[in-house]
Formats: sequence, C-alpha cells, structure tokens
Amino acid sequence: MLEREKILHMFADLAGLEIGEAAAEQTLCDMAAAGLECRMLPDVQPQDREKLCYAAAAGAFYRYCLVQASREGGTVKIGDVSVSPPGRDAVLLAKSVYDEALALVSGLVTDDGFLFSAI
Repeated sequence: MLEREKILHMFADLAGLEIGEAAAEQTLCDMAAAGLECRMLPDVQPQDREKLCYAAAAGAFYRYCLVQASREGGTVKIGDVSVSPPGRDAVLLAKSVYDEALALVSGLVTDDGFLFSAI
C-alpha cells in the first residue's frame, strides 16, 4: 500500500498548495494511489515506492488541473484583445508531468494500454 500522506505532500508541492488546502483534494490522491496499487507488480521493492507515490501525486495533480480548468470561464474577447484562462495550458503541462511519472514507474506496474494481437 502506498503512503497516502506522502502522496498528499507531493501533490501539494506539484499544485503549489499549502498542505491544508491540498487536504481538500485527498480524494483525488486516494483515487490515484488506488489506481496504481491495483497495477503494482508483486515484487516491487520498498525503495521503489517513492517513485510510485510520485506517480500517484502526478496523477492527482493532472486530475486536479482538469477539474480546475472545467470550473474556469471561457475566453473573453474585447476588440482585438482576448484573454483566456490558463486552464488548458495547465492541463497540458500536468499531463506531461503525469506521463513522465508513469514512464518512471513503467517497470513497477502492469501495462494498462491497448493490446492488439492476431490469431
């Protein structure tokens, strides 16, 4: 089982939140941890759990950015000037962080990607 407290602290760092603010997003952290735990290979060493905690935190951060982006309004245009909320860019960056974290733990979890085979 992954350390939920460690994941929450890593998530807070990624999101730029104080730990008290991040605690409101504990469910996102728990869901991300559970998603990795069910895919963990049985021979994961204790020293590798730090990487898995980071991957869970990155997954929670990505989901957090998706939620935040969905709450923001759209682009405002006045004449030639338009202002867009940073939501889309934040989501893309968070997805990159998450993808990199998953690559870091690829040897520690089963692959849940698409499998194509022929008979």
